[in-house]
Amino acid sequence: MEPFSISCTTCQTRLRVRDSSAIGQILACPKCGSMVLIHGPNGETAVPDSADPAAESPAPLTPAAPPETESGSPVVPPPVENTDETAGTRPQRTFKFREDYAPTIEPVAAKSPRGRHIPSPPKTAGPTASAPPLDGDTPPPPTAGAAHQPDTARIVKQWLLLGSAAVAGVALALLLLAVVASQFGSPPLPVAEAPLPDLPAQSTPTAPENTSDLTQPPADPAPSIEPDDADDTGDADDTGDADEPDQVATPDPVSPAEDTTSPAEDTKDPVEDTTDPADPPEEVAPDDAARTDASTGTTEPAPADHASGPEPPPALPAGLAQVIPALEFRDKPLITFIDFVADFTALPVSLNVDAIRVSRIPLDTNLSCDQQQVTLDDVLQTVLEPVGLEYSVAEGSLVIAPQRDVEQEVEQVAYDVSDLADNDEQMQVLAQLVLKLVVPATWSDAGGNGTLMVDDQSLGIEQTVAGHFHVARFLDRLRLARGLLPRSELPDELLDLTPVFLQAAGELGQPVSANFPEPTEVARILEYFRVASQLHLIVDWPSTTPMNWLPSTLSTLTSEDGQPLSKLLDTWLTPLQLNYRVIDNRTIQIASQSILDSRPELEIYPLKDITAQDATQLIQDLKAHLGAALFVDAGGNGNIVFDSASISLLVLLPQPQQRRAAEWLANVRHR
Repeated sequence: MEPFSISCTTCQTRLRVRDSSAIGQILACPKCGSMVLIHGPNGETAVPDSADPAAESPAPLTPAAPPETESGSPVVPPPVENTDETAGTRPQRTFKFREDYAPTIEPVAAKSPRGRHIPSPPKTAGPTASAPPLDGDTPPPPTAGAAHQPDTARIVKQWLLLGSAAVAGVALALLLLAVVASQFGSPPLPVAEAPLPDLPAQSTPTAPENTSDLTQPPADPAPSIEPDDADDTGDADDTGDADEPDQVATPDPVSPAEDTTSPAEDTKDPVEDTTDPADPPEEVAPDDAARTDASTGTTEPAPADHASGPEPPPALPAGLAQVIPALEFRDKPLITFIDFVADFTALPVSLNVDAIRVSRIPLDTNLSCDQQQVTLDDVLQTVLEPVGLEYSVAEGSLVIAPQRDVEQEVEQVAYDVSDLADNDEQMQVLAQLVLKLVVPATWSDAGGNGTLMVDDQSLGIEQTVAGHFHVARFLDRLRLARGLLPRSELPDELLDLTPVFLQAAGELGQPVSANFPEPTEVARILEYFRVASQLHLIVDWPSTTPMNWLPSTLSTLTSEDGQPLSKLLDTWLTPLQLNYRVIDNRTIQIASQSILDSRPELEIYPLKDITAQDATQLIQDLKAHLGAALFVDAGGNGNIVFDSASISLLVLLPQPQQRRAAEWLANVRHR
């Protein structure tokens, strides 16, 4: 029978009927869901007697399970098998019920008005089941063939094949792991040179969510009617169908035997097959990148860049690159300017005090600035350059020092010492005093580059700028100790015979109370000392940074009321292996103990009414009091010499030990 079309009485959708067995049946419209009475092309509502549903329709699907009532009994009892006695005696029914047959669904590629494919209902994996015979019909003979094998047998076979593949994959993975473990320590071969064999894709079988779908027919197969391709009415405004398809297409199941591909057909280039599509391609490091050896875990540094041209300058700290809208100050002393820089940049700022003093730049040198839209780097260069200073970065700190490298620049100077030595013997004694007491580690006899030549009544000396400063200062102070006039142009405060820490005895002895029981930043404690003592406290941050003593370091300090500042500093710094030295009567510098020990200072202590023999005994007693390890006889850098011409002790020691020596000598003189 040729397909024909009918109209839904509700939505007026044209529906095509492909099976004459549906005539007389009341089915749901696939568009609107309303019930439609299927009638023939001429309006008949009964199947013609000559129509043979089994002959006209293709092989039907397995019948749907009859719907059950709440009690579980079928609505229509199963048909009774026809026998010769009853065949032909029962009247043929005019109308047929849905429970009596399973209409065949012919898959079509009909398009909806929106171009959407309406897929065919899912097909069962098992053999196609025929509709139950109607009364008076003869059941069709069963068909045989591989396509009609029981569903359970094919499923079991498929699971067995998947299980075997999984076991084989695990075994192969274990074998590869054993091979890799046996060769551990050798560098891995490149993938392109030794590709791995093509491994079959493996996946763990997953049980279906509803296993009954594999062995049972659909519970309610859709009728063999579909919207007519030529009818576009009634769907243009149907937005609900556009969001959700009417049915989900299920591909026909394929038996494992049919899906299996021969190894010869699946063979591909091994280099291409070794890469899993799901994995990203392995990145290849460029020639100039660092390489890591996977076997040893070591990293080979990248080859040096041999590009021509000067190296780029190091990046400035963040605080120095910050733009300042406007900055103006007048006659600000250098010693307080560093506090401003430290507050603005949050960086430790230090002064190279020794080099600045050698360059004869006072610490209270006034600086001025009046600029707009500049960085602090520009400000530092602008205000420091006119006074002969510059800054650098060391150990994470800003260090302000002279532009002239006084520790490396060498000069030759002839010193007239005719007033200090009358003959050759005295000249040799004076020369030995210079070699022993003035920067002794810098002379050629001690492994340095400095030289000294005695020429008539002068000393010809080749030394660094810093070395010449200390030689000139020593000779003038020795003249003052002997009652002679100085000959250099050094300022009077540098020639004073009174040790600088004794000049600041009043400031160091002033009572100061400290109460920091809770951990407090070092910068805050230092600021408290500055305010309480009215002194300039500076820190040699490059020497304290390796000891983890920074402005942000937390520290505690408590003291009794009225404790001297010098004792309070000793209490705070000594346990931390830090110490202090007095730069002048208004400035104190904190540094590590090791740095201060490496910078001995020369002081002259006048004595009265003492013979050379008594002086020798006094020197031995002083060394015993301070500790023999401090002196050159025991490997130290300290020394003590008695100058008979001035009746003075010439003492070379680090300043912390000088303070002890001065205190001991003061007690001896009062006895």
